[in-house]
Amino acid sequence: MEPDLNALAVFTLVAEERNFRAAADRLGVTRSAVSQTIRRLEETLGIALVRRTTRSVSLTEAGERLHADVAPAIADMRAALGNTEALHGRPRGLLRLAVSSIAEHFLSGPVLASFSAANPEVQVDITVTDEQFDIVAAGYDAGVRLGEVIEQDMIAVPIAGEERQLAVCAPAFRDRFGVPTHPSKLASYRCIGWRPAPKAAPYRWEFAEDGKDFSVAVRAGDHHQRHGADDQARCGRSRHHLWHGSELSACSRARRAGADPRGILPLLRRLLSLLSEPPQQRAKTARARRASAATALIWCTGDPTCAAREHAMAKSDLAEIYRNYIACLNRQDWQALGQFVHDDVSHNAKPIGLAGYRAMLERDFREIPDLRFKIELLVSDPPHIASRLTFDCTPVGTFLGLDVNGRRVAFCENVFYEFRDGKIWQVWSVIDKAAIEAQLRP
Repeated sequence: MEPDLNALAVFTLVAEERNFRAAADRLGVTRSAVSQTIRRLEETLGIALVRRTTRSVSLTEAGERLHADVAPAIADMRAALGNTEALHGRPRGLLRLAVSSIAEHFLSGPVLASFSAANPEVQVDITVTDEQFDIVAAGYDAGVRLGEVIEQDMIAVPIAGEERQLAVCAPAFRDRFGVPTHPSKLASYRCIGWRPAPKAAPYRWEFAEDGKDFSVAVRAGDHHQRHGADDQARCGRSRHHLWHGSELSACSRARRAGADPRGILPLLRRLLSLLSEPPQQRAKTARARRASAATALIWCTGDPTCAAREHAMAKSDLAEIYRNYIACLNRQDWQALGQFVHDDVSHNAKPIGLAGYRAMLERDFREIPDLRFKIELLVSDPPHIASRLTFDCTPVGTFLGLDVNGRRVAFCENVFYEFRDGKIWQVWSVIDKAAIEAQLRP
C-alpha cells in the first residue's frame, strides 16, 4: 500500500516538535487526530516510528532514518508553495509575445513602456513575425496582429486605433506611368508585392467600395519581396524601386510619414484594426469586423500644392473620426468610447478623465431619453474640430436649471475639440440656453 503523503508531512511536524499537541496546534487539528495519523502511517509501513510516553514523544531508529530522508523534501515543497503564493501578489516571470511587423507603434509607444514600468519583474520576450500560426501551440502568451487575420476562436481586444493603409508611388512613377483610377486597375501596373511566408501565396491587396470588400492580385515586379505586412516599403531593393519610380507599393500611413524626404504619394487607402489576442481565453467569436474606407484617388504633383492636399486629407481624416465619435454617442456604445476619447480628457477646462466623461454622457441620456446628436456644421483644422450640434428632444425634468419637465425643446450646442493621439483631449462646450428659455415662456 502506498503511504499517505499527508501523513508524512504530519510525521515531519511531530519529529520537529517532539510533541503531539504542538504539532496539532501548527496544523490546526486535535491532538488525537495527529496521534491517529501517525498510528495509520506506522501500520502502513509495518514498523514503529515514535515512542510515546505521558510526557514526551521520541523517534525510534526507523523514525529517525525516515525523518532524515523525507524532511528535506517536505521543506522543498513548503518553499515551492510559498514561492507560488508570492506570484499571486506581484506579476513576475517571462511574457512571450508574437507581434506583427505593422504594430511598430505598439512596440515603440506608451503601452509596452508603461507595462514594463509597472511590472519590473516581468521579462517581455517579443518575436516580430507576420507568419500565421497557432500562438498557443508555439508557446506564446499573447499576440498582436491585425484584427482581420485573428482566428475565430480567439478573444481579441483592440489596443490601438484603426491603421490606415495606402497604395503609394513616387512622383517619378506617376510622371512615367500615370496612376490607377480604381484598385481594379492595379493589375496593369508593376507593384512591390509581399508574401507572409516563403511558401505562401502573394498577398492580394484589399479594398472596400460601397460597403463591399474586394481584393486585387497585383503584378509583382522583378523583386517580389518575401517580408512582413509593412516591410515591403522599407526593405533595401524594394525601397529603391519605390523611391526611384519603377514600382507601386502598399504600406501603412505611419510608415509612409517617415519613409523618405523625397516623399511617396498616396493613391488608394483602406483602414486596418490592430488587435491583441490573449490565447488564455479561447471562445467562439465572430471575426473582428474589418473597417475599410471607400477607395479614393489622391492626386499629388510633388510641388507645394501636394502638401496642401495632404493637409486636406488629414482634415478629412479628423472629420471622419469625429463623425464616428458622434455615431458612437448616438448608439450609446460606451464600451467603444475609449476609441475616440483620451484617457486624460478635460471638459470646459476641468479634467474629468475618460470615466468622468462617460458618466457625464450617461447622465445626459438618462435625463434626456430621446437625446440624439446631429451635426449641423463641422470645421476640421487638425488637431482641432469646431462643431455646431443641434438637438430636438424632451428632457424629463430640470435641464440647465430650467424646468422643462418633458416639454419638447430645440436648441444648439457649439463645441470645440482638441485632439491628441487621434482622440478627443480637450472639450469646450456652450449651449444656447436662451433658445430653450424662449420656448418655455407661456
